[in-house]
Amino acid sequence: MQRILLILLALAALPNLIIANGSLNHPQIKWRFETGAPIRGTVSVSNGKLYFGNSAGTLYCLDKVLAKEIWRFQTEGAIVSQPLLADGKVIFQARDNKVYAIDAGTGKLSWSFHMEKPVPHTWGWDYYDASPVAHGSNVLIGSGDNNLYALNLQSGKLAWKFSMADKIRATPLVSGDKVYVPDFNGFLYVVNAASGKEEGKYETEGVSYYTEVYGWDRTSLISRPAMKDNQVVFGARDGGLYSIDAVSLEKKWRFTYGSSWVGSSPTIDGNTVYVG
Repeated sequence: MQRILLILLALAALPNLIIANGSLNHPQIKWRFETGAPIRGTVSVSNGKLYFGNSAGTLYCLDKVLAKEIWRFQTEGAIVSQPLLADGKVIFQARDNKVYAIDAGTGKLSWSFHMEKPVPHTWGWDYYDASPVAHGSNVLIGSGDNNLYALNLQSGKLAWKFSMADKIRATPLVSGDKVYVPDFNGFLYVVNAASGKEEGKYETEGVSYYTEVYGWDRTSLISRPAMKDNQVVFGARDGGLYSIDAVSLEKKWRFTYGSSWVGSSPTIDGNTVYVG
């Protein structure tokens, strides 16, 4: 009788165990980790570890199953972008105008690079940072000082920099030897990834909106571009979602949101673009 009772109790508990052990259709809190400050950036996951920063300038490395802190690294500025995992390092920028490369295993500083002072934005609304992307032996990252930097992954030394008319808060898109870089001045630049030389740029409609008549930002590009079938798709604060030819930079189409910003980075799946 006792054995039957134990079996019945186990069966009764089974549905709860199934729910707790994981289903996107039945979400439950698996664990909670308190950092003491808001988390604005996206988490990076690699080899069973989570890497992310908070607005107090702390970069964390956690065990993704146990939520146990493995290490932390303190900066002097908020971290609001997604870290890049490359060459055994965690690479990110903070609002103290520095790019950091942290050893992914130990949490020790490998190198840092000091960028120039950010340029003030006319309309405010400057809450973002570009995430770094890897290309060959370099890491590419846009900054609030109007520069796109190429830094050596091993040493952090400057390989080249490309200066634009305004700050860069969108994460660039790398395709082959080209980098597609949106800026706050309403232009999408095409830069050679090896040399840092400009190969062209596309002007959005928002360039002509950059006046005090509107009273708010209608120009900036903060959306990371996506590419499919030689088309580059990106959003703008002029209310448009653009698709341009990746080579000629001619406009394919523009979908308008009216006065609303397109801050969401598009995702392309098959013949469909998903964007917020």
